[in-house]
Amino acid sequence: MLSAENNHIFIYQGLHSQTFPMPKNNNMYNFFSTDNVYKFMQYTREITPRVMVFNLGDDNDLSPNEINDLKQNIDSQKYPIIVTKTHNRKFKLNPQIAHYIQLPLQMRELHDIIESYTIGLKQHHVLLLERYAEQPSDFQQRLTASGYSVFSVHNLDAADIYLRNNHPQIVCVEYNLPFINAKQWLNHERVFYVDRKQDISEIRRFLI
Repeated sequence: MLSAENNHIFIYQGLHSQTFPMPKNNNMYNFFSTDNVYKFMQYTREITPRVMVFNLGDDNDLSPNEINDLKQNIDSQKYPIIVTKTHNRKFKLNPQIAHYIQLPLQMRELHDIIESYTIGLKQHHVLLLERYAEQPSDFQQRLTASGYSVFSVHNLDAADIYLRNNHPQIVCVEYNLPFINAKQWLNHERVFYVDRKQDISEIRRFLI
C-alpha cells in the first residue's frame, strides 16, 4: 500500500467555511489543518506539502496583510494550490491558483485532483491548461460530452507537476494565456494550442 509519509496536504480552514471534505482513502495522506494563517505559514517553512488547500468561507476572509505574508511564503512551483468555496460564492482570481473548486458540487473533482497530485498514475484523456471561468469552456464541454476524461488546471507550474506523475494522452493549452513557450515547458510529446470555443475534431484522432 502507498505510504502516507510524504503525502502532506496543508489546509487553511477559513472562518465561516464548511469543514474540508476529506477523501475516503485518507489513510494515504498526512493532513495539516489550521484556521491560523501564521501557523499555516510555519507549516510551509518546515515541510513541503504535495498539495495546498485554502478552504475559504462565504467571504474571502484573509486580510490584505495576511495575503501579502502568504505570497512571500508560498511557492506554486513546488506544489499546486487549490481554493475551495461554497457553490454560491465567486472566487477572487490569482495566477498562482491551480484549481477553483465549488463545494459541495465539485466534491468528486476535488478528490480526483488530490489523488492526481499525490498518488498519480492517472490516465486522463486530456490535460487542459486554460483560464478559469465559472462555466467550463465549450471545448471542455465537447470533450466530456464525447466521453473523454479531462483534467483541467489554471496554472502552468501545476500542469508541470501533474505531468511528472500522470500520463494523459494529449495536452491542450488555451491560446492567449500569459505563458511563454508552454510546449517547451511541458514534458509531453503531444501539446496542442486550442481555442475555448473550438470543435474537438482536430484532436480526436489522437485520443483512444
